[in-house]
Amino acid sequence: MFKNYVKIAWRNLMKNKLFSLINIVGLGLSLPFALLSLIQVQSAFEADNFHPYPQRTYRIITDVKDNGGSITNYALSPQPIAEILQNNYPAIEKATFTIRDYDWELNDKLKTISANPIYVEPSFLICSVSNLFRVTSR
Repeated sequence: MFKNYVKIAWRNLMKNKLFSLINIVGLGLSLPFALLSLIQVQSAFEADNFHPYPQRTYRIITDVKDNGGSITNYALSPQPIAEILQNNYPAIEKATFTIRDYDWELNDKLKTISANPIYVEPSFLICSVSNLFRVTSR
């Protein structure tokens, strides 16, 4: 039965060559553009837009080069960088550092989950809900 469908489709393609070419080229061009626009929309929503002043909030990306020469990007910053940036650059109002750890296993006799915790300095996290992200708000 599938063989008959393929035969009929092939006959229609050969009978209407121009329209088939236009449809195939249109579909071939529209799919990549649709995927590119989807990637663009997704990247727009991935940004940290929950900060009160997103235009003044920046994140430092650390590039780590291994022995093979390949570079890996990490969303972390060394501990002294927050103090150095705050002391040496007057435009920076507040700063903090983040340290990411990998390959933790949390278990409770029933199940095990893997975790990748992120550490920040204690002044970054405040117990009151209104000042949860003190670094990013005034």
